[in-house]
Amino acid sequence: MLHAYVDDRLDAEQRAEVNRRLAADPGLRQRVEAWRAQNATLRDALSFKLRQPVPPSLSLAALTEARLRRTARPATHWRIAAGLVLALGLGGAGGWFGHEMMPFNRMMPPNEIALLGLESASAYRVFANDPARAIEVGSTDRAEMTTWMGQKLGRRVVLPDLAPVGYRLLGGRVLSTVSGAAAMLIYENAARDRMTLYVRPMRLGREAEMQPIDLQALEGYAWINRQIGYSVISDGDRDLLRPVAHLIRDEMKL
Repeated sequence: MLHAYVDDRLDAEQRAEVNRRLAADPGLRQRVEAWRAQNATLRDALSFKLRQPVPPSLSLAALTEARLRRTARPATHWRIAAGLVLALGLGGAGGWFGHEMMPFNRMMPPNEIALLGLESASAYRVFANDPARAIEVGSTDRAEMTTWMGQKLGRRVVLPDLAPVGYRLLGGRVLSTVSGAAAMLIYENAARDRMTLYVRPMRLGREAEMQPIDLQALEGYAWINRQIGYSVISDGDRDLLRPVAHLIRDEMKL
């Protein structure tokens, strides 16, 4: 019902009931606001599509002709099944991503900083603790890594020295996002706990002070400085990560 509320799909009576629940439950209000922020992020990320011409295959004449051809023969079961799977998959994904966004601080700029946190957390889960392919370029090739990442991002990339806070650089990789390329550096401490630094140019580039983020079992900090977004993520104690994040922020301002 909350998803239907955010999508404005409820009737007047149902909407009134949800409004009463939201008024009495700050947690539900925060969840709804996070989902609305996610919708705005997706609209911003895909707004370029509205400026593109409609492909000839999607013209009214082409669609009408295709519909006439389909009605000439019975629909097959696999087409119906595929449609159901797609509908269910999109519905589930919307709920999951909305759930992940819920913990973000409401003071953050809702579009860019939220998306930055989701991207960095996803990258951490996929690559950070992969025993074989966590990185593409190792720390022994720092010059190569700096040049390569800088070319992909179109910005100079600094490789922070985190030895003063007990972390050594293992290496990094370049990732693809809806807004362009991103870089991820992976660090490890003496206990073999890993931490990642996620960096990418921000499309809008609104400045944002360092803010804590909490995504399921992952914790960290995110901020935007000079149109570059940064996110420091680990699955450890956020208090132990704070001095690491501050050191990175100070070095990245150079």
